[in-house]
Amino acid sequence: MAILGSASEYTCRLFDRYGRGGHYELEASQVEWSRTLDDTSSASVVVPYGDPECCRVLSQARTWCQDLGLFRDSQLVWQGPVVEIAHDQGQTQLDARDVSQWLFRRVPRTLLDFTGPDAADLSRIAEALVREGYSQDDPNVLAYLHVDDSGILAQKRYAPESGYILDHLREIARTGVDWTVIGHRLIITGEKPIARLHQLTDDDFLAGLRVREAGLSAVTSAIVLGQGVRAEAGGIGTCGLLEYLANEDHILDQESAQAAAEALVDGGDPSPLILEVPDGSQLAPDAPVGIQELIPGVAVPIASVRTCRRVAAELRLTAVRVSWSEGSEGGEQVGVTLQPRGVPGQIQIEEAA
Repeated sequence: MAILGSASEYTCRLFDRYGRGGHYELEASQVEWSRTLDDTSSASVVVPYGDPECCRVLSQARTWCQDLGLFRDSQLVWQGPVVEIAHDQGQTQLDARDVSQWLFRRVPRTLLDFTGPDAADLSRIAEALVREGYSQDDPNVLAYLHVDDSGILAQKRYAPESGYILDHLREIARTGVDWTVIGHRLIITGEKPIARLHQLTDDDFLAGLRVREAGLSAVTSAIVLGQGVRAEAGGIGTCGLLEYLANEDHILDQESAQAAAEALVDGGDPSPLILEVPDGSQLAPDAPVGIQELIPGVAVPIASVRTCRRVAAELRLTAVRVSWSEGSEGGEQVGVTLQPRGVPGQIQIEEAA
């Protein structure tokens, strides 16, 4: 079983934009990096000037021409294009984003039409967007593109120059597709776990867990209005009628509208019972999970037995944020954001002692 541990050092290397090279190692004094579900992750390092070769390498670094690679105790944990470089007296700061940032400067050049009989799985529509975005200039991403079907058919249409590819991906992630980036690998899946981690408990977090019944998020009847389509699900619940009206202009077909309405009711009736791990909660160094297992989208079983309403739930990892400073007392801090997986209200409740 892997253990998270705590990094003793971080180093970084500058690769070309395809992820090649990176032979010279730069010692970092401050490091921050993240992994994110359905959005672009970031990294930032501060490199004090060392020998003349260190300064020469940093002086030749150029935004977008180089990838920044971060090594945690010699293990590569993050990589992506450098987007800003700040040279100060005595140090240089490098800011980077993962490879999906390229898609924030790419637009559709051809018509992508998935309407009528050409409706397609949402994951395949996302894949088409990604391939369109990298088609003219691929920074070594398409060879590592991984796609799993979502099981949801939808109708989408993207006209040439209709917006940035990354914005289209962010929008499609609201309707049944998840995506994340690890290095040069872009992973597209349905809203299902790509892996399942070892169970974590209260003792694996440095802050306490919380159990909350969210009555203001309850929904017993949902109406979804799309473009020319309408769907309704649910009715009067055990504790009364709680209606929700959703205007979703991006929904074009009846099947997607009905699925959205049913999902709202499934997640809101009964009132969602939420096992909360505060956003950014820091994991304990002896938590039974390796740093490379912390991939956004994985399922994380959580059990809390220190509240009056003891619960166990399978949550989904949506973000990881890591910071490290050389010589600091706190050392490395690994924070995670966990959210309900699938239908928010479906949590196994255990009897309190």
